[in-house]
Amino acid sequence: MRTFAQVMAAREWENQHVVQRNVLTAHAPLHAYSSIEQARVGDASDNQTSLNGQWQFTLLTAPEAMSEAFTEPDFEDSDWHSLPVPSNWQLHGFDKPIYTNVKYPFVDNPPYVPEQNQQGCIVRVLIIHHEKTRPLTSPLMV
Repeated sequence: MRTFAQVMAAREWENQHVVQRNVLTAHAPLHAYSSIEQARVGDASDNQTSLNGQWQFTLLTAPEAMSEAFTEPDFEDSDWHSLPVPSNWQLHGFDKPIYTNVKYPFVDNPPYVPEQNQQGCIVRVLIIHHEKTRPLTSPLMV
C-alpha cells in the first residue's frame, strides 16, 4: 500500500489513463451466508455490513488541501458535516451541481486539472463485532 505522500506525489488525478485504483474486477454479486437455510430464504446475510448511512464529510478546494492526518485512526472529524451515503454532495448544499452538454465551466487543459479542483472526503467509523470476525487473508480495502 502506498503512503499518503506517495499518493500526493503521483498526482494521478492528472493522468487520464488512471481510471481506478484498488478496485476488484467486475463479478457476479456474491453473498456469504451462515447456513444453507439462510441462503435458501434469501435473508440478508449476517456476514455483511452495509456502508450506507451517515458519514462525516468535508469539501476541499483541491486534493492538495487534504492533511496527511486524514489517514490516521484518531483523525479528528468532529467539525465536519454529516452526509448521507450514497448521495451527491452537490444535492445536499455543498457546492453546486455541474451539468453541461456544451462546455465545461473551467478551462479544459488535459492532463492538467484546475488549481480549484474540489474534492469531497468522507469518514465513517466501522465497528465489526467480535462474533463476526474471521481472520483476513488479505487487507480490507473499503
